[in-house]
Amino acid sequence: SASSVSITNVELSTSAPGGLRRAGAWSSWTRCRRRNARDGVALHYPLGVRTAAIIAAIGFLGIATFQAALAAGAPLGHAAWGGTHRRLPMSLRVGSAIAIVVWLVSASIVLGHADFDVPSPSETVRRWAIWVVVGLLIVGTLMNAASRSRWERFLWAPISLVLAVLTLVVALG
Repeated sequence: SASSVSITNVELSTSAPGGLRRAGAWSSWTRCRRRNARDGVALHYPLGVRTAAIIAAIGFLGIATFQAALAAGAPLGHAAWGGTHRRLPMSLRVGSAIAIVVWLVSASIVLGHADFDVPSPSETVRRWAIWVVVGLLIVGTLMNAASRSRWERFLWAPISLVLAVLTLVVALG
């Protein structure tokens, strides 16, 4: 006799190969996004997707830290916002403060999408928000590559590109 336990649209079943099956389908046995906190059962994305999410989140936290330094008045303006100011004027400092929030939310979205237990928007919101993050990173890569600032062209453009690829891996995972 086969036993099964329902875990929010996913079933653990002793009759299915590997013990996993999606409700109503026999695909995706090895990965699943659902979590049952009550039973402590977590079914995860493949290791590569979760690793990509961790690396991307670390990158986002690094950018948020850089933006915090800019917002606080650090003389790093040549590496941001077009590179025309050593210390950012107040309007760009406000922009950096807003960017801090954007990057922290991006880290939360990517980690949440890879099924890490972090404060993050709902799964429905994450499904489309991760694509917004991918799009922002692609636009950021192009803008940094076109900048007059050497720092933006040679540091931030490659970083944005790597983060875009990592986030795309998570989005497709």
